[in-house]
Amino acid sequence: AFALQALKLVNANQSVLKSAAENLLSWQNTDGGWANSPGGPSRVHATAQVIKALAGTATAEVSLSQAKSFLKNRQNADGGFGDGVSSIHDTAHVILALTEAGLASDINQVAAQSFVADNQRIDGSWQGSVYSTVLALQLMRGAAAPNLSISNFQASPQPVYDGQRMTLSAKVTNVGSLQSQASTVRFFDGDPSAGGLSIGDAITIPALV
Repeated sequence: AFALQALKLVNANQSVLKSAAENLLSWQNTDGGWANSPGGPSRVHATAQVIKALAGTATAEVSLSQAKSFLKNRQNADGGFGDGVSSIHDTAHVILALTEAGLASDINQVAAQSFVADNQRIDGSWQGSVYSTVLALQLMRGAAAPNLSISNFQASPQPVYDGQRMTLSAKVTNVGSLQSQASTVRFFDGDPSAGGLSIGDAITIPALV
């Protein structure tokens, strides 16, 4: 999962990304989760990382929905997530991953955020750990803000041939806790910060609740 996340960040070749995604999908357990290693029991942290890695992969929609159901069943009565007892890092990873993938809409995010907020120590940290504190702050930063998520990217018709006219589409949702402002979306061929070329005109997105 971490390898695929890194490959996506550097805009690796699509065939490499496809192969990595197919491997991850083949390792999904029947309960919808992923293990720390193939064949092991499903774990919250591993499943959250795979969701982040597969976010936006059209062929993974069914698997991601199953993974969300697995994680939803791992939310405890205190609002946190964990393989048994709730932990700060598991809770933060789950909410951040589901939010990034646009799958957090029917998860009790308020309870998860409350669990994290209630467990801050007097010294300002979470669990006395830099790692847990950073994750908690990332989660809390998005607790009262809009958060636009793009998913279900598709190109049609398929297969695509050189020189053929095609249509690109994507689903934009607001998975934050506040209404977003009107904004625009652009498609790029490659990373725009690395010279990627804009495809077509900007598309206006209205304010989303």
